[in-house]
Amino acid sequence: MKLWDQFIPDGYGTIRIGQYGGWWVEICPMLYNDRLVLTPESNPLVYDYGWCYDKGPQALIAAHCWDPHTHGEPPGFKKRVGDHKRWPGETAKGFHP
Repeated sequence: MKLWDQFIPDGYGTIRIGQYGGWWVEICPMLYNDRLVLTPESNPLVYDYGWCYDKGPQALIAAHCWDPHTHGEPPGFKKRVGDHKRWPGETAKGFHP
């Protein structure tokens, strides 16, 4: 995963922090927590996977500690969004390096 030194905010509070395997890696502020999400580069209006963290730097720290090639999900999340789990090394649908 490639995390950037300078993040890209959108007009809604979401911050794009990097990319991996055809996904944008983003942090979305929610009402009671922050959510680390994988958004397909081909359709940035939705996200495929999301994990909730307490408000503050936890989602960003988890992104820095996570190797999505060897671990399916980031460390320390308190809730997975949706009912399907991401597998190690999985890339976005249609992504070809």
